[in-house]
Amino acid sequence: MNIENTNNFIERVQAASDICGKELANFVEYIGTVDPGLDFSQRTMVAAIIINQLPSAFQTNPQMLAQLKTQCQTIKR
Repeated sequence: MNIENTNNFIERVQAASDICGKELANFVEYIGTVDPGLDFSQRTMVAAIIINQLPSAFQTNPQMLAQLKTQCQTIKR
């Protein structure tokens, strides 16, 4: 991998990480609307638990799995 390809890769990973961080923050905020009694660290832990459970949720829900596969195909384009 040359320096230009390395820089492009790093930029893409940084952009993707920024998007993930923003979406996680939005999800943590949303959890606060579901249970306003949770503080920030508790909401963050709930988000982590949900993220951990996602593979099982996709495996047991064909519609969710189909949506995931569609998103995978879309992002490849």
